[in-house]
Amino acid sequence: MKSIQNIVRFGLTVLLAALPVACVAPEATDEDLYVVAEADDLDALATEEDDLASGDEGLLLPTACLTKRVTFDETTQAFTSGYTPVTGSLASGQFKTTTDATTCNGGFRGKSPNGNKFACYDGATTSSVNAACVSVPIAAGIAYRAQVYARSLSTQTSEANKPSLQFFVAGAACGTPKALAYNSVDTAWELVSCDFTRLSSSIVTICVQDLSTSGWANDFGLEDLRIAAKAGQQLGECIDGGGYHRECDGNGNCRTVALVDGEGA
Repeated sequence: MKSIQNIVRFGLTVLLAALPVACVAPEATDEDLYVVAEADDLDALATEEDDLASGDEGLLLPTACLTKRVTFDETTQAFTSGYTPVTGSLASGQFKTTTDATTCNGGFRGKSPNGNKFACYDGATTSSVNAACVSVPIAAGIAYRAQVYARSLSTQTSEANKPSLQFFVAGAACGTPKALAYNSVDTAWELVSCDFTRLSSSIVTICVQDLSTSGWANDFGLEDLRIAAKAGQQLGECIDGGGYHRECDGNGNCRTVALVDGEGA
């Protein structure tokens, strides 16, 4: 009997001794998983660099260099104004958004070239009234351009009372005033712009004003207001990588322009 028990005990001992050997297969560690993930990331980066090298401009953040854009087509008003908003015909110091200036006043003319809405103004008869203002984050040392398309809405050919538009950055005049001439082409618009650079990073209010205070023929439209970093400027969002240099293209996008080592992309 004892011999049988000894045989059983011996067999169990051998079996138990063999079990750890069966569990020795290596397990994936956190370090191994990290290395795998790192390799996947490298593959992704290599793919991105191949795309860039093949001529794809690689817009990492499509609006990285575009601080603000107001199309005047927004459902919720995206700007502030010293003019009073109305829905019917305009009087001095009032504005509305429309696709056709004749809805603002029977004596106005003007349409957006793309069929979108624009802001229609009956010029204020008091000075320093902001037509449209936006507050935007501005980075120190970066050159920016504020611009808007504008047109005289008056059907009067008189040059004496035409609107004169200018940008104001943080309350200071920026750029040269733009006098809007009478134009018989309904979809013809003029560019009003100014360039500026700030010494410190901050939220800055940028406004468009009509310098004319005439109560006659002083009517204008605004379309597509933009504040963007100028071409050639490098913001923090336009990150260099993979041997490529990225900078603003002046239209609000980051673009790849050259290899960091100076060779062409």
